[in-house]
Amino acid sequence: MKWACGRGSGQRMGKQSGVRRRQAPGAAVLGFALALLAPAVVRADGSSYPEKTGVVADVGTGPHLYAPGMGKINIIDPRTLKYQGLIQTTAYNGVWWGQLGFSPRGDRVYTTTTYYSQDGRHDRRDVVKIWRMPALTPAGEIDIPPRQVMSGAARELMTVTADGRWLYLQNATPATSVTVVDLAAGKSTAEIPLPGCWGVYPVASDAHRVAALCGDGGMALLTTNAAGSAADIARSGKLFDVDADPLFTACQADRDHLYFVSFNGNVYDIDVSGKTARLAAKFPLAEGVEGDWKPSGSQLLAFVPGARVLYVLMHEHARPGSQDDPASEVWAVDMRTHKVLSRTSLGKATGIAYADAGGPALFVADQGLKGIVRYQVYPQARYMVRKDKSIDQLEGRGRLEVH
Repeated sequence: MKWACGRGSGQRMGKQSGVRRRQAPGAAVLGFALALLAPAVVRADGSSYPEKTGVVADVGTGPHLYAPGMGKINIIDPRTLKYQGLIQTTAYNGVWWGQLGFSPRGDRVYTTTTYYSQDGRHDRRDVVKIWRMPALTPAGEIDIPPRQVMSGAARELMTVTADGRWLYLQNATPATSVTVVDLAAGKSTAEIPLPGCWGVYPVASDAHRVAALCGDGGMALLTTNAAGSAADIARSGKLFDVDADPLFTACQADRDHLYFVSFNGNVYDIDVSGKTARLAAKFPLAEGVEGDWKPSGSQLLAFVPGARVLYVLMHEHARPGSQDDPASEVWAVDMRTHKVLSRTSLGKATGIAYADAGGPALFVADQGLKGIVRYQVYPQARYMVRKDKSIDQLEGRGRLEVH
């Protein structure tokens, strides 16, 4: 079967917690669990003095910018891009194969982790870990079926409902299913088979419903009952052509409308408010634009609520397979008129996130910088963006979240 999406969001379908500051000459290093021994810092005149260290109780009130990296989740102040701390995650060969989610109030962070009894082999145990914010302390863990998808953190692979009660997680063995977790009760309630479909996209109007893209070009709406078990699975007809116009799995939600883009540069607006999903609109992004521009990246979409503006990462001179390449521009698209409002040049962008944190801002994971760039958003200038500040030396795959 062909999938409609592939690796990460650019694929084709067919124990400790720490609060630390980044080390720099003359800067303090703060350890949450213990204070490190202070090295000597040399002054310009050759004399030295001990570098001060200390312990902080928490990373302060939010919002916070979360950027998953290799074996950890970096936590950054989105207003200043100052490093605040980290959540340590289990990693194999330097890569954390788990997912990331948040409570609606931002006071809990959820991560998934897989353990093996013997160095990546033998008995397997999967858990959802719960972390308190802003202290970054463990708040518990929930055992789940040992079948969670072993993939880099992506929005479409785990979601927490708007009421904070339920968590839905994508499984792959490679057979696909969805794990349902009751966060209030602290237990997994069901594993629901969903063959041929991928992703757990939230339906804003119903905390007991998620959507999934399917390999036949349709979409499934999974509804659970009050006990967290399957009540109904409603599959739509064909909404997109998996061969001629495959979709990225990255998505942005606008109430009960889910926005996707295709490898060919078409925007799909899928309405999930009814019994089955339906295609509300489809339109091209780059029609008549020279340079063969197409979408690319991992987390390649961001959305401005209220204004209904969708940001899309784009790259020039597209070719087969280039959907995973870094993007060189971000386009602002008016989802009411289906028109491109503005285009802004970037570096080598792999992921974006929008938030109003110290003013409207677009956060960009820049592969060339190996870090994150904060761009100020100008609504009065057709939502163009301008570089504000940056932080480097943050390895990652493009996932960014502000909560």
